[in-house]
Amino acid sequence: MKAYAVLDGGGVKGAALAGCLKGAAEVNVEFVGYGGTSAGSIVALLASIGYTPDELLGVMCDELNFDELLDDNGVGLSFWGGMVDELVAIDSLLGGMKVGANWLSSRKKIREVLTARGVYSGARLEAKLREFIVRKHRSLENSAEITFADLQHLGCKPLRVVAANLQTRRGVVMGDVPDSPTRNVLTAVRASCSYPFLFQPVMLHRAALVDGGLASNLPVWLFDAERDRDGFPLVAFDLTTQLPTGNPADTGVRGFLMDMLETALESGDALLRGTSSRLMHVEVPIAPDIRTLDFNLSSLRRRGLYNDGQRETQSFFLRRFGDPKAMLSDPVGQLEAVYGDRTVFQTVLAGFAQEVALAFPGSGDIRCNVMFPHGGGDHFVIVYQHGMDGDPDIDLQLAREAGPPGDAVRTALPIVSDWTRVRARPEASGMSRAQANKIPANRRAVASVPVFDLRRAPVLEDGVIGGLSLVGALSIDSDQSAAAAGWESNDGVPSVEFVQILKRWADVVGRVLN
Repeated sequence: MKAYAVLDGGGVKGAALAGCLKGAAEVNVEFVGYGGTSAGSIVALLASIGYTPDELLGVMCDELNFDELLDDNGVGLSFWGGMVDELVAIDSLLGGMKVGANWLSSRKKIREVLTARGVYSGARLEAKLREFIVRKHRSLENSAEITFADLQHLGCKPLRVVAANLQTRRGVVMGDVPDSPTRNVLTAVRASCSYPFLFQPVMLHRAALVDGGLASNLPVWLFDAERDRDGFPLVAFDLTTQLPTGNPADTGVRGFLMDMLETALESGDALLRGTSSRLMHVEVPIAPDIRTLDFNLSSLRRRGLYNDGQRETQSFFLRRFGDPKAMLSDPVGQLEAVYGDRTVFQTVLAGFAQEVALAFPGSGDIRCNVMFPHGGGDHFVIVYQHGMDGDPDIDLQLAREAGPPGDAVRTALPIVSDWTRVRARPEASGMSRAQANKIPANRRAVASVPVFDLRRAPVLEDGVIGGLSLVGALSIDSDQSAAAAGWESNDGVPSVEFVQILKRWADVVGRVLN
């Protein structure tokens, strides 16, 4: 199954995200684009330029020593943590005077950090990322800067990362997008990873860019436009902290500040996840004693995180698909994974067929199906059906605008047609002779209606509803002519009641999408 991957932030916990990609690869998920925030942007970058999940195990668990990314190898972290602890521990006038003296003696260092708006420059992070990129693509070794266009020309997969713009109070997307504020890959990832006060913000066009988690820690919307075109799902990998049971321990002011920052970084995306369609949300619980800035986390524990990500991803696909490897290697199975559970759609189609049979008793033997785009959206395939078991056209695939379903897609309107006419001249409707021959000889009337994605609120402008995405086609056919079934008059005018039934059930399909 082809899909897009979005990886959330998590600091040193990013090894779990590499494990997620390993688990996805083991069930035949092929990612066609990567996006991420903070630590997720690092893993997304490495995966997009060709690092395999097995290679990422070594990089994220053994090679990438986080304290070495800090200008002083992390010495400053102890200093600033100690300053906060001293301030909180004041319990007497004498103690206050002592702390005051320490702060005065450190005023130069304090002034430097306040002026720079952060402790570390992020230069070492950029250098390390450059090293990883050049290892895969030697042609970039002498490049003054490495751009998103450079990676694209080398055949790397699309990459998008998110940072927060403190001037506009908005998130910014950097990558293969027209309005990216920088074309430099290393600058973009560094900005996405610029944890507030730890790393200095990246200044671009007089705007300060910091950790993307402040804007969106799990940006599930990064590839919405592409997904509307190609129909591929999105897999969002989300590192969640296992909250301790009982009364939480008092971690003091330092712990309070860390909890406040991590809440700001992680809490905002729960609501956004509900607005993105065709989304597979993989949660990876992380032990509460592993904090985002635990730069001394051992290689052994990072390997444990990698294994956690791998295990939770496999479990997600097993719960959802039973035998994911077999299902996701089959085109129809892949589409079921995208659009929803088979039993739900079969129930909907059975209700659709029943209402048509009751409203139009002359309908005879009826079948119905839902077609969705496959192969980048250039053709449609029957994914869900009712009454077609054993029929030769149960696996019918058509060009996007071919046959009666294609007419409905092309016009965005319900249509009533006849398979007899299509079989007589299949090329007139964009079908091949082989495709037309798959339709059983007893099939006569056929009606199709476009299916729109109704999980997102439509846009109302000047009294006209818009903003709806056409995602498929709902069809029904009969062994009777349309006139005999009552679906249209003898003059070929579709029945108003029949058209209303078509539209109503197409809306139902549009609402039960995954």
